[in-house]
Amino acid sequence: MFKNYLKLTVRNLRRNKLYVFINVLGLGISMACCIIAYLNTRFAYDFDKQHVNRENIYKVQINKDVQGQPVPYGITPVALGPRITQDVPQVDEVVRVTGDSYILKVDRKVFNRYITFADPNFFDVFSFKMKEGSFDSFHNKSQLLLSEEMATAYFGDESATGKIITLVTSDEKTREFIVGGVLESMPENSTFRFDAITVFENFLDLNKIANNSWTSFVGGTFLFSKNGFAPDEVASFLTKYVPEQNQARPDWLIGSFYLEHMPDMPFSGRDIYSYWFPQAMHPAAIIAPIVMSALILLIACFNFTNTSIATSSKRLKEIGIRKVIGGNRQQLIMQFMAENLVLCLLAIVVALGLASFLVPAYSAMWEGMTLTLDLSQNTEIYLFLVGLMILTAIIAGAYPSIYVSRYEPVKILRGNLKLGTTSSLSRGLLMMQFAFTIMALVASMAFYQNAIFQENADMGFEKESVIGARVSSLQEYTTLRSAMEKNPDIVSLAASASHIGFWNYGRTIKSGDVEREVMMMDFGPEYFETMDLEMAEGRPFGKDLAESDRLGSIIVNEKFVEAFGWKEAVGQRVSISDTLHLTVVGVIKNFYSDNFFSPIEPYAFRLSREDNVNFLIARVAGDKIVESYKAMEQNWLDLFPDKPFNGFYQEDTLKEAHEVNANIVIIFVFLGVVSVLLSVIGLFTLISLNVIKRVKEIGIRKVMGAEIPQILWLISKSFLLMVVVASALGAVGGYYLTDMLIESIFKFYKPIGPVSFLVPFLIILAVAGSTSFLRVFAAARKNPVDSLRYE
Repeated sequence: MFKNYLKLTVRNLRRNKLYVFINVLGLGISMACCIIAYLNTRFAYDFDKQHVNRENIYKVQINKDVQGQPVPYGITPVALGPRITQDVPQVDEVVRVTGDSYILKVDRKVFNRYITFADPNFFDVFSFKMKEGSFDSFHNKSQLLLSEEMATAYFGDESATGKIITLVTSDEKTREFIVGGVLESMPENSTFRFDAITVFENFLDLNKIANNSWTSFVGGTFLFSKNGFAPDEVASFLTKYVPEQNQARPDWLIGSFYLEHMPDMPFSGRDIYSYWFPQAMHPAAIIAPIVMSALILLIACFNFTNTSIATSSKRLKEIGIRKVIGGNRQQLIMQFMAENLVLCLLAIVVALGLASFLVPAYSAMWEGMTLTLDLSQNTEIYLFLVGLMILTAIIAGAYPSIYVSRYEPVKILRGNLKLGTTSSLSRGLLMMQFAFTIMALVASMAFYQNAIFQENADMGFEKESVIGARVSSLQEYTTLRSAMEKNPDIVSLAASASHIGFWNYGRTIKSGDVEREVMMMDFGPEYFETMDLEMAEGRPFGKDLAESDRLGSIIVNEKFVEAFGWKEAVGQRVSISDTLHLTVVGVIKNFYSDNFFSPIEPYAFRLSREDNVNFLIARVAGDKIVESYKAMEQNWLDLFPDKPFNGFYQEDTLKEAHEVNANIVIIFVFLGVVSVLLSVIGLFTLISLNVIKRVKEIGIRKVMGAEIPQILWLISKSFLLMVVVASALGAVGGYYLTDMLIESIFKFYKPIGPVSFLVPFLIILAVAGSTSFLRVFAAARKNPVDSLRYE
């Protein structure tokens, strides 16, 4: 029986080469998109999968209690780790991890690199592989381990183990370390990505911090137990440390501790203040490919279903004879489903071929993500491909198999079975195809318009003509500023401890009975002018009032005023953690500090101490920004030849938003183009079969005097009406789908306007009308004598 099924399948595929090609190509494109979505999703949800103990690891987080609402923070006190080790027997291992940027030197090679400090049991809890050297060296304070990339940068192809590397601190002090080993490259989807790592004791020494300090913080405290533990119970136990912590830091009061499961960390980090570890890709980068692949797969499946039903008239006699000689319906369904599986298998082959080009192209769109289609390494993808093939075969072929197998043999053999290739089912399926296509086009237009809107939107500060450089001391700032002041293209210069897009910190501020957690920044008096921050009322910080402003003044943004419910802000008194009392002297207009992904938050600003400077910020004449940046870099190299230059364009702070916007537009444009092509192919197929069925009718109408335009309208009008109805349905679905997607990604975006619906409708109408016209015109212009003779 299997051999018979196989023969029938091969014969049927040979007889319908065009439709087989159309279906295999359509399904292949959609499956290739599904492969991209699978790899993309796996990359996100495989975060930290290399760590064997991942499921039994938790990170301690802090909740600050503000007006009865928990505000999460990712940092923890230095002393918390040792106390948990001492007091909580359910926890087998406690690992403190933190890090910072330092200058590392080897001979003339000087780089600013991120160094991680961790407790000695770090490699007992987290899984890493050594390329050379030994993990035993990690217990030695005089040694550090390098990443594979860092070792190559400093020592090339030579062995790094045993070499000397010099660390330069912010106060110009140096400390030499021996390279104890080199770690293999860390995955991009990993919580721990660093250039070098050394034992936590060195962090305490470099920063002069006691191991039992409750006043200093680390990036993370991780808990591990081989047999697991109840996180809620441990978190409840940790509340006993809250009074001790608050007594040590009355300016930063906390409410409780809680535990975050390590697999959840990459996705929750965006909502946590002071979260210092890498996070998973932006949710938009995960959702968009899934939406794209699902829509394209559905369109391709509907195309397959429609074609299968439409071409089933060619197999009526086969079906009738097989039923007469004893074949039952179940056997016919099995036969047709086997054919569907063969087609889907061919589509999988096509999909893999397309994916070998599409996966690298998609991967190149996102910084920090490298996707590879490696069938020899990623064996789990075989299960996905088999599941995708079976699912596609069921979605695309189940109904045609059931539909065709129900024909009655008596009606078939008598020849009075009415099988319309333009049946309501076929039209309905094609209408759904076009509706999904309209949805894809609406999304493409909406995201494109939003990208243009956000590109030109006023963020509340100057972003296009601002450059900056990180400095480690007041002396560096003063020296670099003196050199840059000679550049006539520099409009304004400012010192800053914090900077928009780079650094801020949270504090609890109280006014009367109202208490809010707000973001704070410290900067010099020229910062307002340099960043073009506009005052809504009051005054900015001034040089002549610098000393009094540092001690008793604060400036807030409009969102801050709204959060506290003030009608008049200037002159209001606020306190920070009930220890520092300040007077509001001005209000600046709201600005978007975190691109457009997050809502505008309450902000407060203080005048920083003269020696508290981390950034030199410069505003440049509009058309001279590149030249000025190069000049600033050259000034730095001339002044500080032994230090790496850490300059930036302010536009760099918007890089993620630009990347997300641009890539989503590309994804949905691709979706729209493929959807249009698949839908047009489906329309062409259905019209072709309809025309073939009506060749005799067309010939008779021409003999009776019908003009070609009349025949065109007669045959095409039902299809064009179907396209119009599909457009209306697709516009409604596209509005809600796109609005949901944009709202889930951005907090400030361009609402969907009429253009987002009009352009897709015109595109579909033009493409569908052209397809219908060309196919029907080719049949209508034939000599009726040939048509009737053919019949």
